[in-house]
Amino acid sequence: MSTQWFVKIDGKVTGPYTSKQMKQLAQEGLTPSADVCKGDNGKPSKQWVSASKVRGLFDAPKLESTATLSQKSQGVGEAAPNASESASKLGWLISLLQQTRELRAASEEPGP
Repeated sequence: MSTQWFVKIDGKVTGPYTSKQMKQLAQEGLTPSADVCKGDNGKPSKQWVSASKVRGLFDAPKLESTATLSQKSQGVGEAAPNASESASKLGWLISLLQQTRELRAASEEPGP
């Protein structure tokens, strides 16, 4: 069975994700300070680490556009174990990362 990964953002645990999906998340805005862990049988282990400690996660080549990733997260693309559930969680996390990025950009804009 392939490696399963879990991500914790604001206390909410999402996953499991494949290694490929984790690289997509890193390209879409997952921060190196995010908490991640490996898991087994759909459950995370208790050994959470900073995403920056995961070798190869943030030095991945540039992947598809956000639109392409959103399509894949909705079931278009390669299948994985529990693909529809995993794709739904991946889509939710990508959406959360995009909203966070937009909020940060808006807070950095000069006021009137």
